[in-house]
Amino acid sequence: MADEELGTSAGAPEQAATNPKKRRSRKSSRSKGKSNLSGLARYRIERELGSGSMGVIHLAHDLVEDRDVAVKELSVVSGAAEERRDEMVQRFEREAQAARSLESDNVVRVLDSFEDGDRRFLVMEYLDGPTLDMVIKQGPMPAEAAISIATQVLKGLAVAHEAGIVHRDLKPSNIFVMPDGVAKVADFGVAHLDDSDAGLTQAGQVLGTLDYMSPEQVRGETVDARADIFAAGVILYEMLVGANPFRADQPTSVMYRIAYEEPPSLALVLSGLPENLQPVIVKATAKDQALRYQSAVEMVSDLENGTVPDTAAIVAAAAARAAESNKKPDKPARKPLFAGLRGGRTWIGVAVAVAILVVGALGGYAVWSQKQQEEAARRVAVIREGSVLVARIADIKTLRTELASAVDALSAQADANQSALSNWDKVWQARQSSYDAAYSSVQAYNDNEDVLYQASAVTYYTYAGGYTYTIYTYTPHYRSFPKAPTRPAKVKANLSPQQQRLTALSSQVASLDASSSASNYFPMVIKHVGESDSALQSAVSAASYMAAHLVTKDSEKGDVVDQSAISSFDMSKLDAAIKAMDSELDLYLGNYKVSRSQLGVVQSSGSSTP
Repeated sequence: MADEELGTSAGAPEQAATNPKKRRSRKSSRSKGKSNLSGLARYRIERELGSGSMGVIHLAHDLVEDRDVAVKELSVVSGAAEERRDEMVQRFEREAQAARSLESDNVVRVLDSFEDGDRRFLVMEYLDGPTLDMVIKQGPMPAEAAISIATQVLKGLAVAHEAGIVHRDLKPSNIFVMPDGVAKVADFGVAHLDDSDAGLTQAGQVLGTLDYMSPEQVRGETVDARADIFAAGVILYEMLVGANPFRADQPTSVMYRIAYEEPPSLALVLSGLPENLQPVIVKATAKDQALRYQSAVEMVSDLENGTVPDTAAIVAAAAARAAESNKKPDKPARKPLFAGLRGGRTWIGVAVAVAILVVGALGGYAVWSQKQQEEAARRVAVIREGSVLVARIADIKTLRTELASAVDALSAQADANQSALSNWDKVWQARQSSYDAAYSSVQAYNDNEDVLYQASAVTYYTYAGGYTYTIYTYTPHYRSFPKAPTRPAKVKANLSPQQQRLTALSSQVASLDASSSASNYFPMVIKHVGESDSALQSAVSAASYMAAHLVTKDSEKGDVVDQSAISSFDMSKLDAAIKAMDSELDLYLGNYKVSRSQLGVVQSSGSSTP
């Protein structure tokens, strides 16, 4: 789901700086040099307003313009994969691009954006007001106030849609309500910009907040401006009633209600509303995009003018869905049970009453029986489809285990290589030490022979001739110096078995059916299965590449296996995908009241009954 915008005020009572003396002192302290400030130096961070999955929002003071602003800093989770970090940066930059391009009183203004080293910042107008969800928590709103806010939100969306921007995460927490009643739309972090998010939002990727998603968003289909209109209709209903019409305990129940059920009629809980409100909500929340309002401007027109839109086609489509999901058997023709009785009206009344009771009981039993059959058939279908998913999940886990084993084998080979290199060093050092000792011994011996030789010298003097001569009486016996040591044999590292193992594993992964086939009962599990397939393929490819580039050549020692590359090999993304896949499946099974053991029985036996 998308990052929930915490807002530029968070509704804190101390947000508004209302002390005029404080304002004057700030302004008077501003120097001319401050007009040249830029980037983070321009803003004095005062306190944190809130934080979300993508950013931390601070209250800050603009030293150049002498005004309070909200500064949002991108917050990247420590240890996040590079792909995840890049996606967060792109979404952050896209929020700035989307909001900055919009000129509307009903859209939060982006004033500045900049980078400071690796940090990224977004500067927005500071809003002294609560978010709409805070207002709704206080209770249902009067129709006039709800219509005013909905109209303003739609006008802000109309400007965005005109610019080719679809919000995709419209919800009460992303709408600010100022004290003067002005509503402003915020958080374009998951907005769709025409031709600007290729590769960022993939087919089948679900973005948004579940309670306000349109049916096409729930199905992971491509969305357009009509998805925002659906969310606006849900928000209008929630403002009037004080509760979301699709909210349920389980996400799967919410998805089912969004896809198949209509919001409960306003007339069931409220009275005295303008007659066009119920039809407007019906048209805004139509399941079929073609039957929904085609633009925000159309919905604004009906709200402002009190026009009652034509919803006949929508009501007919809803009735058809209800009939399809709640078919009843035809009742057989019966003769009157008391046709032969004679007598007064009392007997006729009794006969009619008994007949009604009998027919009602038989009809009720028939409906109950039909419901039981439908539920049994649905349960079998759930178990069959769940069994196929369990088999696919088991394949992914098996291949993940095989991948881990292959990487462990590479690690063992690297350890053996390191041990061999260490032994090479020891042997070489021992040979050098032995050579040095032998050389020193010979050198000492030969030096001693020189000493003895010099000590045996005898000098003779001849007085007649006036000269001297020396005779050495000792003959030195020098020893030969040892030969230089030879280096040990070079170390060899054969990673071929592991490389072949990874190549075979890559073929097995490629043979998996990674297509996101349609699912009647487990749509989000199918999505996570596809993500796990993709993560597994990426991990195997990375391991294969790593294995092919682990060995380097040392001119003296031989092959050297890069232990650090193996130890840093990361499967956290794959493990996270598998965990999400398992968790989502358990969520669905809990909602359907089916256990994994039941899936295994059907899978192994092929039985058509649970």
